[in-house]
Amino acid sequence: MIFSTAESGINLSDVWDDLSPVRHKKRKHRKANELPQVLTDRIVKIAGRRGGILIDPFVGTGTSLVSALQAHMTFVGNDLSLKNARISLDRLATIERSLKR
Repeated sequence: MIFSTAESGINLSDVWDDLSPVRHKKRKHRKANELPQVLTDRIVKIAGRRGGILIDPFVGTGTSLVSALQAHMTFVGNDLSLKNARISLDRLATIERSLKR
């Protein structure tokens, strides 16, 4: 399936094979699979808008929320793991402090 954006003339496919899961200890926030922020940034850029809302019911360690915050969006996140929720909150607080500078 190919999607086309008329504004920029870019054709997008439903397969993005230019990214891989986060594997390096320096950038990884948990043992399980973690999406690279480049991916969530791309999704937010394509589907989100400034002032819009992002809802992630399986937030994990908050990568999608970080992308939304940096794109000046409102967001709602949920996860069963309290540990992951705390990691998300810490990441968001760090990003928020850096945006206020």
